[in-house]
Amino acid sequence: MQTIEIQTGVRVGFEDILIGIRQLDNQALTKFAGEVNALLAQREVKTSAVQEAELIKKIKIVIPASMRQRQKQLCARLEADTISKQEKEELELLHNMMENKAAERILLMGELAKLRGITVQQIVAEFRPKTSHA
Repeated sequence: MQTIEIQTGVRVGFEDILIGIRQLDNQALTKFAGEVNALLAQREVKTSAVQEAELIKKIKIVIPASMRQRQKQLCARLEADTISKQEKEELELLHNMMENKAAERILLMGELAKLRGITVQQIVAEFRPKTSHA
């Protein structure tokens, strides 16, 4: 049975706490219940904030520019029909990695949308690169 330390060295069991709570009048019990509910809500907000931060961090992990550049080079060689068998395999591997990352990001965005109570489209718009109109 879980106990709670209410003062240094003073531990009280859960059942003992309930016995004490049962002795409260309605006004005090209502106040106590409100405080407990506020504590629970505060903990849920902290948990949600931590989950949201972790999801955002994972969503923001992007494929390095060097890898994208290599993919472009290999695509150009494929179009020019000057690609080797080894380069074709490398290109296929790069395509698969990028597709997997895109799928993972969509799933993570879905989780974030659910956590925030909004649509996936709103999350996608939030993470869409901003273009400058100069």
